[in-house]
Amino acid sequence: MQDANLKFYDQLLSLPLFQGVGRGDLAQITGHSKMDFGRIAKGGIIARQGEACTSLSFLLRGEAKVTTIAADAAFSIEETVGAPFMIQPESLFGLTQRFSKTFCAHTVCDIMRLSKEEILKLADDILIFRMNILNTYTTTIQKKEAMLWLQKPDTLQKRISQWILERCINAVGEKIIKIKMTTLANELNDSRRDISDTLNSMQQQGLLTLSRGRIVVPQAEALYTY
Repeated sequence: MQDANLKFYDQLLSLPLFQGVGRGDLAQITGHSKMDFGRIAKGGIIARQGEACTSLSFLLRGEAKVTTIAADAAFSIEETVGAPFMIQPESLFGLTQRFSKTFCAHTVCDIMRLSKEEILKLADDILIFRMNILNTYTTTIQKKEAMLWLQKPDTLQKRISQWILERCINAVGEKIIKIKMTTLANELNDSRRDISDTLNSMQQQGLLTLSRGRIVVPQAEALYTY
C-alpha cells in the first residue's frame, strides 16, 4: 500500500501544479480532496472543443491526440501530447471557460480530474500549489505575448514555419495540418502559387510532406532550422 502511495505521489509531483509540494501536503491532498479517476479507451474523447470546462483534467498515463479547428472551420491542426500533461488549465477560469481543442485518447489514457471548487480549495490551503497556479498562467501569458514581438520572418518559408509553430501546443513532434492551399495563401496574405512553390521546396528539404488538402510535418522542431 505504501509503495502504491509513493508511486502516486511521484505521479502528482510530475505535474506542474504539484511540483514542490511536500509529502505531508500530498497526503492531505489525496486524503481530503475529491479526485475523479478514469481510464479512457483508445479513440475515446477526453475533452471536446467548445464544451464547458468545469474541472481540470490531468493526463497521468498514455498519449492524447489534440485537434484544433479554426473558428471558421477553414483548417485544423492535429498533434500528440504525452503524460504527464495538464489539459488546458487556461480554460478553467477567465472570459471563455470552454475547451478550445479536442483531446482524444491516442492510446489507453489514465485521467485524473479535479473540480474547479477543489482547485480553489487547494489554492487556499497550500501556498506552493497557489504559486504553481500563478506560474502556470503567467508563463502562458508571457509566451503568448513574446510571440507578438518575434522578429518578422524575411522569407516565405520562415513565415510558413512560424505560422505552423504559433498554432501548436508545443514545437516538437508530428503536426498534421488540414488546409487548402488557397486558405493558407489567404492566411499568409500571399499568392497560391508562391505558397505551393515554397511548400514543395520544403518537401524537398524533408521538412514536410504534401498531399491533397494536407500537410504533415514529421518533426516540428526541424522547422527552426529553416
